[in-house]
Amino acid sequence: MRPGVRIDADDLLSYLRPFIEPLSHETHHFSREWLQQVSAGAMDMRSREFVTGARLNLPPEYVLVHRVFLGSTAVLCQLGARVSARSIMERYLPGFADPA
Repeated sequence: MRPGVRIDADDLLSYLRPFIEPLSHETHHFSREWLQQVSAGAMDMRSREFVTGARLNLPPEYVLVHRVFLGSTAVLCQLGARVSARSIMERYLPGFADPA
């Protein structure tokens, strides 16, 4: 976040929850309908989620990773893929499975 910007923790969780939802199940069915539902709140300028997202500032060094992640998600949705996203994250993202 930019200096001086404050975001309520509950608002941030509400904004992020739909995007991280695939990680809360053993497998997740990525579909166009799911992506449309997830995107609806984040793209509706009247929603709290949109306001929260607009207050976030992605560091330049994260832009490419973010684009690859979003592009991969879009491809999975077009394929209608069922993916064990959580186990993939646990395997390839160090620290993901460690309790906080």
